[in-house]
Amino acid sequence: MKASAKRLYGTLISFLLMVFAFYTFSTLVIPAYQNVQDLKAQRSSLTTTVEDQRASVQRVKALLRDYKSIEGLASTLSLLLPSERELASIVNQVQGAAFSNLVSLRSINIKPVSSFTSAAENNSSISQPVSTLRLALELTAGYENFKGYIDALETNARLMDVSSIKITSEKVEPYDYSIEVDTYYQPQL
Repeated sequence: MKASAKRLYGTLISFLLMVFAFYTFSTLVIPAYQNVQDLKAQRSSLTTTVEDQRASVQRVKALLRDYKSIEGLASTLSLLLPSERELASIVNQVQGAAFSNLVSLRSINIKPVSSFTSAAENNSSISQPVSTLRLALELTAGYENFKGYIDALETNARLMDVSSIKITSEKVEPYDYSIEVDTYYQPQL
């Protein structure tokens, strides 16, 4: 065989091998590469879905924790702002604070003052009206004991606001005090 024929056959075989390699690349590698890209996209999508699900589970757990704390908050609010007048409880709390601060409680007068109904009149509001009871208290105590008594009323479990204080005696301690205290309740509608 002549050298030129060998070169021609070699070039022809090389060309056929190149065509076969290109054919193999286009029929096997490119579809496999597309399959890999599709799998990567699916994995990314599933990872995002899993992260979203984990976040949802965390939000549900947080809501459950909040709900449990809301139950505790509801019981605390029912002590702070009861649904009825509970006059016996008010008298008990006022007398207990007086006893613990060495204050002589001479008289208690309780009267209803008002009901804040502006929120109840507005049908778009979800709040309920709050009613006020005014306590007129007459007591005798030294200044430091009286100060402790006022502090005990204001930090009491039930919401109480001291609205006025009058010293009705001009003598030396113990002084006679006349105070007005507002306490609140939220009647059920």
